[in-house]
Amino acid sequence: MTDTAVERAVVDTEPLLSVEDLFVLFQKGNTTVQAVAGVSFTMRAGETLGLVGESGCGKSTTGRAIVQVEKPTSGKIRFGDTELTALSRSDLRTLRTQVQMIFQDPISSLNPRRRVSDIVAEPLTIWKIGSKDERRETVNAMLERVGIDPYLNGNRRPREFSGGQCQRISIARALVLRPRLLVCDEIVSALDVSVQAQILNLLEDLKREYHLTILFIAHDLAVVKNVSDRVAVMYLGRLCEIAPSDLLYETPAHHYTAALLASAVEPDPEAIRVSVPLTGEPPSPINPPSGCRFRTRCPRAEGRCAEEVPQMREIGPSHFVACHFPIGS
Repeated sequence: MTDTAVERAVVDTEPLLSVEDLFVLFQKGNTTVQAVAGVSFTMRAGETLGLVGESGCGKSTTGRAIVQVEKPTSGKIRFGDTELTALSRSDLRTLRTQVQMIFQDPISSLNPRRRVSDIVAEPLTIWKIGSKDERRETVNAMLERVGIDPYLNGNRRPREFSGGQCQRISIARALVLRPRLLVCDEIVSALDVSVQAQILNLLEDLKREYHLTILFIAHDLAVVKNVSDRVAVMYLGRLCEIAPSDLLYETPAHHYTAALLASAVEPDPEAIRVSVPLTGEPPSPINPPSGCRFRTRCPRAEGRCAEEVPQMREIGPSHFVACHFPIGS
């Protein structure tokens, strides 16, 4: 296990989700793409973990592997006492009632030929939960809860809604079975800023109301900070750093984390901006660098970085970093 130390980051309660040494490789001919390479982390019940990184780093693939949309190449994913990678198709289908995913594109993730009320009711219909009238009442209540009037809009189709409204419908569909774990894959990246705030506020309210545990995947650092209890930073298939949200943003230990924070847009024109120089282009996941995968762009890289893969280690309370020469060392 490459990130064993991270397991100690969640204390006092048994983890609801435990990901151990997760690999997801994509093969085409003689070419292998290492989308996820040795990722390990845990989540306790009721926690929101933000998973952040630039496009192509493997964060969405990690989320899809957790819900078994993408089959992991190796590694373990434990949900409560259940090992997901060892489940049969029928058992996995049953467990998915407790683990739901909201996808990035709010429009294409909804069936364009079905009416909104039928889309939200489909999970209940498949699992034969309640009578027809009870299902209708549940769907109406859930649509109202996410801000969609079921009596005015229940018979409309997804193409008749805005992107923000479609995302509300997607949230209603995901929550109608009352899951314990919700994987949110870039759910606000395609929305206007004002709509983003509405969706995030809604998600926070629903988390408290339904006692949700949320893996929140995004590339927007400001969004991740506002919704997450802890943040994990990912680069080229591997975790670089994981820490409580405020701690990571105030004192980043990995040079890639610092570069991400420095590149974030600052609305205050008088704010002092710190520049973190990065050299070179992002390497290919087909042929990643040896040792530390960030070394080809890191201002602190030395010979050891090319020879030895940095292991995740604790440098402070609940603060873990995979770097031979972390900031401040």
